[in-house]
Amino acid sequence: MKRCHYIKGLVCLLGFLLVSHSAVAASFDFRSVRWGMNRFEVMASEKIAPKKMARNELLYRVSLFKRPAHLMYRLYDDRLVGMRYVLPVKASDSLDKLEKLVSLRYGTARRETGAVGALRVWNRPDRTVRLFFAKKGQAVIDVVSKGAATISSIELTRLRRSTSEAVVSTL
Repeated sequence: MKRCHYIKGLVCLLGFLLVSHSAVAASFDFRSVRWGMNRFEVMASEKIAPKKMARNELLYRVSLFKRPAHLMYRLYDDRLVGMRYVLPVKASDSLDKLEKLVSLRYGTARRETGAVGALRVWNRPDRTVRLFFAKKGQAVIDVVSKGAATISSIELTRLRRSTSEAVVSTL
């Protein structure tokens, strides 16, 4: 009889651990961060030190799709409002191939044409994700929180421009 109680207790403990792990993982918006975190919370979420820090950005060297990439966290009023992956484009890469990889997380993309050319867009209740090829032979995955909509378009453009310049300068 005691062995039965021990097994039931073990099963309950394992179930509790699985549920609590999925609840913790679900509370993050991206990687190990949530929208609105301050710079120190974002830095604490990463296991490595940033390669570059500025007033509105933190730049990290990470791995994405089994290749080196830059990850730029964008801050506004010391709160996380967006992030951007920049990775080198291989000769075999196409926008459709990268779209399939990003779609594993975000579902079906909408195809659009913008100032940067062809791009793929995923709209979610809490974020907008854009995938496109930059002019410097790089693929860009841009993630912006819906909260960033409260930022003026001029300020958001400045944040995006500074992000692009920071990544190019570290390559």
